[in-house]
Amino acid sequence: MAAVFPRFIGISVVAVIALIALVKREWDWLERLRLALLVEVTIAGLSVGLDIRYFPGAVKFNAARWIGLCLWLLYFYFSKRVRRVFGAKNSEVTVAEQAAT
Repeated sequence: MAAVFPRFIGISVVAVIALIALVKREWDWLERLRLALLVEVTIAGLSVGLDIRYFPGAVKFNAARWIGLCLWLLYFYFSKRVRRVFGAKNSEVTVAEQAAT
């Protein structure tokens, strides 16, 4: 049961920050979301490691969840659309990138 709480708290924090970022659309909230996702990816990775060792029946579900979190994290770090929506800090989106899309 103790292994469930960090995952639950982590995903709850990600959800709350994502909702705030959806409403405010400010760069600071995007950075907070990225950090929260990184923490949750780490927690989920540790969970998969424990599952491999102690709970082999739960590996598929937790590995799929970990892969999904990794994909979201990559999306929020590398998507040009995310940069446009949140107004890239320090002009990270160049005029050429905007013209290309």
